[in-house]
Amino acid sequence: MDVGPGGSVREVPLQPLSGYVFVDLVPANDRWVAHFRLQNAVPDSPFNQKSYAYFDLRPQDASISAKLLISGELPQFLACESDGTYFTYKADKDGKMMLFRAN
Repeated sequence: MDVGPGGSVREVPLQPLSGYVFVDLVPANDRWVAHFRLQNAVPDSPFNQKSYAYFDLRPQDASISAKLLISGELPQFLACESDGTYFTYKADKDGKMMLFRAN
């Protein structure tokens, strides 16, 4: 659902790629970012680029506009997006949380 100014509500059905199922949305301030997994992937398994993917969605109809490519050290999840910057958190070997950012 899309909630607009004044509390107006608009239902926007997701349109995942064939073979993918919806996992969740990533909180973002100016875009729709959806997390999908392959249908045959084990739910709640650790993130890997073969089974899981993030996509930018068009707010008009929730169709996929682009796949987000994640490089470098793979996070378990994307925590949020703000003004084109993506954030995630990861525990280091001592259990301290580290913040990762990508543009």
